[in-house]
Amino acid sequence: FDDEEFLPGLFCLAVLVPNPNGRSNTGIAIQAPVMRLSHDKVLKLLPALQRAAQAMAKIEADAMPEARNEAGAEG
Repeated sequence: FDDEEFLPGLFCLAVLVPNPNGRSNTGIAIQAPVMRLSHDKVLKLLPALQRAAQAMAKIEADAMPEARNEAGAEG
């Protein structure tokens, strides 16, 4: 969560998209000017952002079955 620390007047909320082996190099974020989106509204978007990240992770896992196999071998 970025509460105008990087750029005054801008909120940013981001989550990582998990992958089967427990690492991530992908994220999804929402950015909006504070005049359009209040602090409370930004935080209410977190569950939807997390669901989107999980959906993206499932798509990636389904498209790359070898990643699931590697994750099982590592664990």
